[in-house]
Amino acid sequence: LVKNIADYWEEKTNKRAFLNLGQVYYENEKFDKSLESYNAALKIDSLYVDALTDRGNLFSDMAEEFYEQSLINKMDVCVFDVNAEKSFNAADLTSPNVCMITGPESGFSESEINLLNEKEFEFKLIGKNILRAETAPIVIASLIQNQFDKI
Repeated sequence: LVKNIADYWEEKTNKRAFLNLGQVYYENEKFDKSLESYNAALKIDSLYVDALTDRGNLFSDMAEEFYEQSLINKMDVCVFDVNAEKSFNAADLTSPNVCMITGPESGFSESEINLLNEKEFEFKLIGKNILRAETAPIVIASLIQNQFDKI
């Protein structure tokens, strides 16, 4: 029992250390390193809410980088939102290199929508049903893989 408690405490301490490191990197605008740290915490505990939340908060700060990388790599960028007017069609993609941005079941906040519109990202709808936040990327990836005969 003592060993189990010690193992639990060591695991909890390590994931907290990675979270703290990610926050320090974030404050110093080293977003790639911050993301690596949050991911390391999530390797220890995939349901670590603090790391999931902080990693999600990187989105708005990294939107500029996503935009620049998509131009450099000629990558299609699609934002999937429950309030989008245009439906997603995998046949419209120019390459299997796609940056997909999905939001929560409730949709993006007004400030997130404004930021995405500012970068002229295209909003797409994947259907009438609202998918869970963790399900939508899997569905979209499957549609893209099918389009490029990767399934």
